[in-house]
Parts: sequence; structure tokens; C-alpha cells
Amino acid sequence: MGDAYNEKTVTSRGDNCNMKQKTFLSGGFQANNQFLLKKLDKVMAKIVDTEVLNLPQDVPDDIQAFYDELGHPFFDSKTKAPILKLAKLQLRIWMLHRKYKKLLVLKSQKIGISSLCILICLWHAFTDCMGMEILITAQSDEQAKTHAQDLRRLILGSDKYRDYLITSEFTQLGLLKDEVTKVHTIYLHNPKNMRLPTKIIVAGMSPGALLSHKRVGLVWSSDMTISGLTSQKMNDVWSAFISRLALTQGPCIVECPARAPAGPVYDTFERYEKEKEMKRRLDPAHDFYVEKFTYQLGIRDGFFTEKFIEAEKRILGPLFGTLYNADFFASENTWYSEEHFANKTEEATDLFMAFHDKDDSLSDLTDD
Repeated sequence: MGDAYNEKTVTSRGDNCNMKQKTFLSGGFQANNQFLLKKLDKVMAKIVDTEVLNLPQDVPDDIQAFYDELGHPFFDSKTKAPILKLAKLQLRIWMLHRKYKKLLVLKSQKIGISSLCILICLWHAFTDCMGMEILITAQSDEQAKTHAQDLRRLILGSDKYRDYLITSEFTQLGLLKDEVTKVHTIYLHNPKNMRLPTKIIVAGMSPGALLSHKRVGLVWSSDMTISGLTSQKMNDVWSAFISRLALTQGPCIVECPARAPAGPVYDTFERYEKEKEMKRRLDPAHDFYVEKFTYQLGIRDGFFTEKFIEAEKRILGPLFGTLYNADFFASENTWYSEEHFANKTEEATDLFMAFHDKDDSLSDLTDD
């Protein structure tokens, strides 16, 4: 009886051990299974997201139609009403850009030119610059950040194009983990080759930040002449972004106010004027075409009124010509000689910025 008791006891203890072991193993497998299921759900979610990405390639050739598809992001700063039609001067710049690979626009302030250039950059990103780099240089790092923010807002505000913006990792498509939109760099999906995204780099006027890029399909330089750089430093920046187009032969747009009669902007303007005087034909693929867009066009297209301009003339005096009439000198008279602009302390910049403390705003077309 004692033996029977011991045998039953041992058997009972063995059964208990087996049950505990089975329970432990079952719980372990269940926990692990739940972990795997969560992982699988995440992977499947990414796959589903990838499959439903809407990346249309039927981009209109007309910049007004493209602006319509983006949902009319510009608005009147006074009435807050959306701007439905681009201005005549903006359509003129688009036409010149399509005709000439290199374009220098000497501009009045606040007539919507920087905003138009943002549209042009996006148009190229969705068309002939897919899988390439688009290089944007702004007058400062802070303004570069603003341009990048405007670009992101423009894309996300469009029902048609918002899926192009890469805001999270898509390593399952062959993209690198760091190929995600950041403060100064915008990544867009490339439906022609999902492993090679389109990259928009927005930087300040630093030659070092520009020279490292190898497959640049488009350059837009904004407000170089009011960047505070000396003529030599502007030449360095100019050479840096022009050289990035050597292999692709892509287009370049430089838009800025006319300012000191020195530096690459002035040299390009002077060269163009001499060529025009000698009646030489431009090479649309390689020579810079130069055109002035003055305050008269701003009045014509409703950016400001004649009364506003007359008041600005009284307030700004000699500076009016550089700010609103795209003049390298402040009026028809030569107020300054070239040596006045050789001052490396940039005191003229301080005076200029006292009247112009910020750059163009994407969503404020009448104040652009």
C-alpha cells in the first residue's frame, strides 16, 4: 500500500510538472506569436500603404492648370480670398523659362516671383526631374527653411499630389532609412523608379553645401543680391550652382533685386546688354536671358497701387530704384559709384534690410 501510494504520488507530481511545462511553453509560444502577429501587421500595413499610393503622372504642361490642381494655394493678404489666376508677369516668366535654359530675373519686390518659382520647381519634380536633385538656394539658412516649409505645404495641400511626399520610411521599396523629408530636404516618390526618389535640397548661400550634389536637374537661386555676401563670395556661390548643371544641362533660374554694380548678377546683366547692343543671337541652351520685372508690372497685375508706390518713392528716396525698379543704381542719375560698394563691412546691407526685413511669402501673393 505504501508502494502504491508512492507510485501515485510520483505519477501525480509528474503530471503536475508536465502540465506546468505545457502551460509555460504554451504561454511562451502565445506571447511570441502575438509579437510576430504585431510585426506582421506593421509589415502588411506598409505593403498596403505602398499599393494604394496615388502617384499620378498626368501633369499638365500649362503652369496655370498645374496651379489649379494644387488647389489655388496663394491668397490675397487683404481679403484672404484665394488667388484663382496667376498674374500676367508670372505667366511671362513661365514662358521665358520654357524658352531659355538660363534665366536671370531682376525684380521689383513683392510681385509674386518667388512664389511662381516654387511652382516651377514642383512642376519639374513631377515631370522631367523625377529621380533627380533640385537645388534651391535662398538668401539665408532661415529663408531656406521657409521655402522648404512652403514646398511641403503646397504638396500636402493638393489632393492629387500629396502622396508623392515621403514622410516615413519606405525601406520595403528599396529606399534608405534616411530618405525621408526633413527640414531642408524634401524627398518625393519616383513612380518611374521607386528606389530612386526625387530630392529637393533647399540651402543658404554656401558653396560647400552646393558642391556635394551630383545629379542636379534644376537650380533656382533666390535673392542672392540681398544675402549680405561680398561680390567674391557671390561669385563662389554662383560658380558652385552653375557647375552642378554641367552633366545634366538642366535649367537655372536666378531671381533677385538689382543692387550693387558688382558681382555675378551685375556681370551677367552687363554681358547680356552688350550682346543685345551688338545684336548677337542668344543660344537658348547656354546663354543667360535677362529681363527686368519692375513695379509698373506690379501695378498692372494688382499687387499694389500707384498711391502705394508714390508713398514708397517719398519714403525710400534713392533706395526705391533698387527695391522696386530693378535698377543697379538708385535712379536715372548715378547716385553711387562702384567703389562705394567695395565696403566689406556691408553697411549698405544694414540700410537695405531696414526697409526689407523678410523675403517673399508663398501663401501671400499680393505681398510677394
